[in-house]
Amino acid sequence: MTFRYLEWNPKGKHTAVLLHGFTGSDHSFDMVIPYLSEDIRVIVPLLPGHGSVSYPLANFAMDTQVDWLHQCFKQLGLKRFTLIGYSMGGRLALGYSLEYPVEKLLLTSSSPGIEDEQAREERAQADANLATRIVEVGIDAFVDYWEEIPLFASQKKLPTEVQETVRRERESHEAIPLAQSLREFSTGKMPNYWPMLGEYSNSVKLVVGELDQKFVQINKVMQTKFPHASLTIVEQVGHAIHVENPKMFATIIEEYILKEENS
Repeated sequence: MTFRYLEWNPKGKHTAVLLHGFTGSDHSFDMVIPYLSEDIRVIVPLLPGHGSVSYPLANFAMDTQVDWLHQCFKQLGLKRFTLIGYSMGGRLALGYSLEYPVEKLLLTSSSPGIEDEQAREERAQADANLATRIVEVGIDAFVDYWEEIPLFASQKKLPTEVQETVRRERESHEAIPLAQSLREFSTGKMPNYWPMLGEYSNSVKLVVGELDQKFVQINKVMQTKFPHASLTIVEQVGHAIHVENPKMFATIIEEYILKEENS
């Protein structure tokens, strides 16, 4: 099984697997790593459709990616770990955890999908149209557009060097596979996991930025659906908490894995 990933603190007592968002990469959490305890082994895989790696997958649908991720975890010999997913990666983390329950689950700026069928169809069509645009205009022009969507407005306040780092990461992909990821792993195409949240018995940590009002509301409802979920709303940040306040994001991870482990 082809699997590209980065790893830190290989001798750490606890293992955390972090899944990046759309246009992210295995470098998405580089700014978080320096703030994490060496007791936490960190693995960040490059997800299908991203970077310059071509994974031998029939498609990028949820069930295909869940199976791919499981095979990769088996290849690494991972049995006990915390699965952490951001945005798109959070949707994959949730899908994986409902199929193969993990020790702990942390979802940041993510959702269980869309319940309303018409809204699902509209989102799938919107993502398909945007995927076509990626191929037609190319990565650089698409990133120009992507950086200006309201979801990332709070990132305009970040230092120039941080914004430039994020842009380079977004530009590191190839148009066709990135478009395929958007089209086939669309929130409108993934399963509606809302009805399944009540069946998930393991620990769940939900994290969202206070400026990301859409996801604040989604996550407040998610907290009521999971049997064992806690919610942290991080002040003065938007959708990408790991970029806008990496130290706080690291603190949340540590508290969830280390302090709760010992409680």
